[in-house]
Amino acid sequence: MTEPKQDHVVAVGSGTNEIRWKNVTYIVPYGKKGETKTLLDNASGYVRQGQVVAIMGGSGAGKSTLLNTLAGRIADQKGSELRGEILLNGEPRNPGSWTNTCSYVEQDDLMFTNLSVEETLTYAAKLRLPSSMPAKEKEEKVNEIIMQLNLNGCRKTWIGDSLSRGISGGERKRVSIGVELVTNPKILFLDEPTSGLDSANSLGILETIKKLAVSRGMIVLMTIHQPRTEILELFDKILLLSLGKTLWFGPTNAALEHFNDLGFPLPPKTNPSDFFMDVITVNLRSEEEKVKSTAIITKFHDAYKEKFGTHESPFPSQLLPVEKNYVWPLPWYQEVLVLLGRNMKDVARNKGAIGATIGQAIFLVILMGFVFWQQSNGPAGVQSRIGFLFFICINQTFGVVMPQIGVFPTVRTIFKRERAAGCYRASSCFIAKILSAIPLCWANSLLFSIPLYWMVALQNDVVKFFTFVLIVLNHSNTALCLAYFLGSAVPTAQVGQIIAPLVVTIFLLFGGQLLNVGAVSWVFRWIQYVSLISYSYKGLMQNEFQGLSLACTPTMNCTTYQGDIVVVQYALDSPTKYICVLINFLLALAFLTLGYTCFQRTSRPMMRLK
Repeated sequence: MTEPKQDHVVAVGSGTNEIRWKNVTYIVPYGKKGETKTLLDNASGYVRQGQVVAIMGGSGAGKSTLLNTLAGRIADQKGSELRGEILLNGEPRNPGSWTNTCSYVEQDDLMFTNLSVEETLTYAAKLRLPSSMPAKEKEEKVNEIIMQLNLNGCRKTWIGDSLSRGISGGERKRVSIGVELVTNPKILFLDEPTSGLDSANSLGILETIKKLAVSRGMIVLMTIHQPRTEILELFDKILLLSLGKTLWFGPTNAALEHFNDLGFPLPPKTNPSDFFMDVITVNLRSEEEKVKSTAIITKFHDAYKEKFGTHESPFPSQLLPVEKNYVWPLPWYQEVLVLLGRNMKDVARNKGAIGATIGQAIFLVILMGFVFWQQSNGPAGVQSRIGFLFFICINQTFGVVMPQIGVFPTVRTIFKRERAAGCYRASSCFIAKILSAIPLCWANSLLFSIPLYWMVALQNDVVKFFTFVLIVLNHSNTALCLAYFLGSAVPTAQVGQIIAPLVVTIFLLFGGQLLNVGAVSWVFRWIQYVSLISYSYKGLMQNEFQGLSLACTPTMNCTTYQGDIVVVQYALDSPTKYICVLINFLLALAFLTLGYTCFQRTSRPMMRLK
């Protein structure tokens, strides 16, 4: 293939001097009749050290598809086909070292909102830089990036979100870029780095990127929509795409000359990027305009092929996991500690969630405490005790599952991005997230259960009191593991909010209070054995009624009787209460294992490299 005239090349020592792609074609299934759609059609180009190249085109042109393909972030899709060569210094990319070679700045600046700019970059340095690097050097690296990206004025400001004011949009984008610059990447991919920013902020960010590319000898490739003229002049080359076809690759001025030769001169006082978008975008306002604009695009594509040549590539692409032969920056236990510290800080600063959790517990203590105040040992007291103990199981299930069900779906994008960058293993991330949720979960359970035990006047026995607390805490842990299992499996938080109540309601139905499980068909009877509510309710009932002396009714021809009879009457005497605790603990481990399996799959980034 004959290449357009080359611009300057910055040679900064040895390392990654060029990334080149040849005839990259990406075809995906489309529709229900075995049809296919070509998202990329024999795209070719290259970027050298110190250069900044922009991929431009209208919506649906294939910009992000090409960028993701070159970055190795095309997801596995059944029936898709990816052909072509992507070479690094003339060699195929190595899955084991690729995450150390490149960084990817996504269009959406998703970060932990309760961390400051400095903390966000510091945690990025702790997770991405090797453990052998002294902490002082990591701190200096963070300070260097803050100064380079002009973030010193907001270094202590929280990231924030739409509900809590934080840094500005331009500052968020610079923080996102800073996170990826921590490791001194040789290649930097950026997806629409100016999206949502005003022209002044956009220019400032692109000028910074250009300076860093030249000073660090980085390869920079980005997608961009319609940059202002000053931004366009910063690019060494532009790649114009439409309908997945390459219409131009080379310097901007040469592109204007090329389009002028084809009968499309740049109108006076017109931004070249606006001009490019006007002539290479499919016009969908009418069928006639669509046919006309498509014909123009085909003309541009044919002219480019004729001028520079292209051919179809027989080389298939192979899907490879990110982690293959990868050397992690930190040992596993250090990953857990760093992630746990970040999660705990994020949770501790979420005053809304903490306030709502504590407020809910206090409200229920006051309400339930006076509703069930100082129950007697008569028939009414027996009925109230049964209802109270079952209510505890219901509350500690819904109260734990519902707030936690949306945690993983909400931050999954952050985890996928960080895992794609090779920051940490899935297991350390999952364990750290579970551990960070336990303190608030336990605080809620203790604040709720301890006062109510004495307000309701359950058995005045120290052993039974601590057994009661143990059962409640164990139940809360199991409910937390169930929430993280469901949250890891569902695609969105909205789906989780639908699935979780359904699952909990089924467990509630087979909890031992609402129906006689022994009379249920064997088709559904097995559900009782996986219902955490069933075991906790049995344990609480045995703990309270066994050994409790109850007053007889006038028709019973007795003065008192033992509460063990109530337990047997409701078929809640087996297994014993401590076995119930053990079974719920094992259920928690099972939910935890299933949750980790789902999390590893749903947050796993894949790469097509060879």
